[in-house]
Amino acid sequence: MNFLSGLVSIRKTGTVYHGPLNMALIKWGALVTDGRGKVGGTVLTRGRSGAVMRNKVTPLNPQTASQSASRNRLTSFSQAWKGLAQAQRDAWNAATGDYPRTNVFGDTVYPTGKNLYTMLNANLNLIGVAAILVPPVPEAVAAMDSITPAMAEGADTASLVFGPSPVPAGNVFLIRATAGMSPGREFVSSELKYIDFLDAADTTPEDFKAAYQAVFGSVPAAGLKVFIEVVGVNKVTGLMGTPLRGSCIVAA
Repeated sequence: MNFLSGLVSIRKTGTVYHGPLNMALIKWGALVTDGRGKVGGTVLTRGRSGAVMRNKVTPLNPQTASQSASRNRLTSFSQAWKGLAQAQRDAWNAATGDYPRTNVFGDTVYPTGKNLYTMLNANLNLIGVAAILVPPVPEAVAAMDSITPAMAEGADTASLVFGPSPVPAGNVFLIRATAGMSPGREFVSSELKYIDFLDAADTTPEDFKAAYQAVFGSVPAAGLKVFIEVVGVNKVTGLMGTPLRGSCIVAA
């Protein structure tokens, strides 16, 4: 069931075994099988060791241009929802059953009409497509089969070999990237930032150096790791597909 305003999802209760300082390793028992979100100053999540609890840390907010643009998009469409006619809002609410998604527990959940309207239009706005007022019939989103990023500090280059090529009609592929990181890093999430997109009919390889530098500055130092993620967006519906992620070690 859900409790605490939906911040945490719980399925069975169990015993807590204390782990390292500021983190507890949880062995779920008869009542709790998993947990996510935050309760007060505690974050429930899952790592390689299983379910864990850790202290909530509030990161610095650099207020970058990309962050501001993303927030502005969501705010704009959230406010625009209020300006729709009631019949339009009713149509979006009725369409939510056509847009199921899977949450962190593998359960099928559905957005609200407002969330659906905001999400699809924010995606369309990101790729330069006008907002839609009528909920679309879901269409297939193209999937990226393979990505091979390559970056070099000395040559000052950043390229992406991808497939399928060209990008299928009616779709674009958003490109997200990270700053240079330790080569031992294996997982990233919020560190991925949108830098550019591949439009329909674009062919491999893609030179993304200028787009990368616009967000992160220069090509990272040799030996650092950069993660790249590519995800398809349907240009008619704004529906986003499943991302494909890769990485590379920056060459000298």
